[in-house]
Amino acid sequence: MSEVIPVIVATAGHVDHGKTALVEALTGCNTDRLPQERQRGLSIDIGFASCPLDKDNNVGIVDLPGHEDFIKNMAAGASSADILLLIVAADESVMPQTREHLEIVAQLTTAKIILVITKVDLVSADYREVAAVDACGLLAEYGLSVQQVHYTSVKTFEGLSGLREGIRKLVLEQQASLDSRDFRVFVERTFHSKGHGIVVTGIPVSGEVALGDYLNLQGEQVRIRGIESYGKKVERGVSGGCLALNIDFVAASAGVRGIKRGAVLCHDSYSPASEYIVRVNCIAKDFLYKRVVKCRLHTGTLALNASLKFFGPKLPEFGDTAFAHLKLDAESVLVAGDRFLLRGASPVGNIAGGRVLSAEGGYRLSNKDLFRISLFNQADTAVAEEDYLLSELLSGDRYVVSRTDLSALSHLSGSLLQEEISILVAGDRLRRLATDVWLITAKIAELSRIFVRKLQDYHSANEYRSGMALELAAEILRVPPIGVEAAVKNIAPYADIVIEAGFVRHAGFKPKLEGNSLSMYGVVAESLEYEPGYWLPLGELKDRFMVTNKESQQVIRIFVTSGNGIILGGKYLVAAREIQRLKGLLAQEFEESEVIDIARWRSISGLGRNHAVAVLEYFDDCGFTRRVAAGRELMDNN
Repeated sequence: MSEVIPVIVATAGHVDHGKTALVEALTGCNTDRLPQERQRGLSIDIGFASCPLDKDNNVGIVDLPGHEDFIKNMAAGASSADILLLIVAADESVMPQTREHLEIVAQLTTAKIILVITKVDLVSADYREVAAVDACGLLAEYGLSVQQVHYTSVKTFEGLSGLREGIRKLVLEQQASLDSRDFRVFVERTFHSKGHGIVVTGIPVSGEVALGDYLNLQGEQVRIRGIESYGKKVERGVSGGCLALNIDFVAASAGVRGIKRGAVLCHDSYSPASEYIVRVNCIAKDFLYKRVVKCRLHTGTLALNASLKFFGPKLPEFGDTAFAHLKLDAESVLVAGDRFLLRGASPVGNIAGGRVLSAEGGYRLSNKDLFRISLFNQADTAVAEEDYLLSELLSGDRYVVSRTDLSALSHLSGSLLQEEISILVAGDRLRRLATDVWLITAKIAELSRIFVRKLQDYHSANEYRSGMALELAAEILRVPPIGVEAAVKNIAPYADIVIEAGFVRHAGFKPKLEGNSLSMYGVVAESLEYEPGYWLPLGELKDRFMVTNKESQQVIRIFVTSGNGIILGGKYLVAAREIQRLKGLLAQEFEESEVIDIARWRSISGLGRNHAVAVLEYFDDCGFTRRVAAGRELMDNN
């Protein structure tokens, strides 16, 4: 039994140049499946057929509509093409949609091109040659080259066998580079099959799917009940061919009408998003590229309104390549490497084509950030080399990643993910900080700049401390505590920082306290911050750190004058926020009683007698309360 090779052959060309008739002559299948198509004599939607190459192999052919009104469908089919048959009628040569199709093809695919001159029975040999020369010249304008040229007629059958052999040769030579990321397909159409239920069709862009798999569709979990490829039931489907998938909704049924064309059926490793980092090619000669451009995005069968915000010091012009933030009007599932076309509404036409660099574009970009431009250029190179995980790492906002992060960014699992991690580590793209935690090497210099700025701010606000605790440094660097020392050591060559005794400081920083006074300050500061309910005995602190009375008073004065600590009863240092909390408790109790005695106050506060009395005396001194025979009463001026 012949097998369908996972390669897509697409047709493109001006309306009525014979694309559908040519496909029917090659396959025996009329791809105009819609009644409107047969009535009007032109293709509206994408048509699929299986073309026999020889007794052992078939290949999938996608017939794309040529009429200008159906450009979105043409764009949908072009996204999946591996080999493109450019159809040009010998009697009309290159026409407007020929040019527009090639403009779209140049942005959406790197397909190998076979030029097919049709209707040669209508013209002389000279005319057919003119049509071929014109078409090759147009291809060259868009940087496209021709692999083969064939002259055909579906009426006389001239050139059909040679074309079929040329396709066969190119298909067999095609090195199938199937995307190994998890399964993802843009829905082309949906219908209800009697006895089976809901069926969705489309050409997968990555991965494979098997019977019984659970996938996500528009936020709902679905189960795959059946798979067909070109009318043949199969147990497993792969990218590179058209599939029809019979699905069951697990929790709830959206029904056929609830499934939109362009919806993404995919593995649960993908997350929907509306903001992306992209690289675009500016292809409109008479279009004014503003900082923000309203447009419509086409990729696969997805068509959405969007806005494109250019990034960089100057606005692009025709012919430029630029980086931008792409925001869709609704969420979808795009990933690094996805090609897209952007069209304007007024005037109608193609504005730009491009590729996604990162699916994590929801962060703020500054046009003055030259560091980002460098990263985006590196990501663009990574995408060109099909290193999509590296592109996500370079373009996204993360500096440190875990294995879970890498799985979510790469959409790879198991041995494929481990192989990718090993390659990135070996190439010094990632640096290991701890088990399953890595630092993105290209971002070390920028991370060091950010950290040093925050470290200097910390020194300014904590001039008596010996440095920033490594636990806080871990929070700033967004690394687990076990990996913070390795992270600091990686950024140290760019930042002139020092690690000592669990602290990190800028090399030029010197705390205003030294020796035992500095140690005492550190312990007191930690206690007031993390144990505000603990009363620090001043005498014990002095003895513990073997400091003089003057040194002890100097340290305590720092906390009192800064408003962080309060001395009670001349014996204890207590966190100011703890006293504020006790004040709130007492004020709340005064709402119910005019006078509160010591016993009731102890019950409310949970303090021992000596501590409770000390707090009340402090409130008396502050004018918050006043002592009376039965206890305390609230002062009127508070």
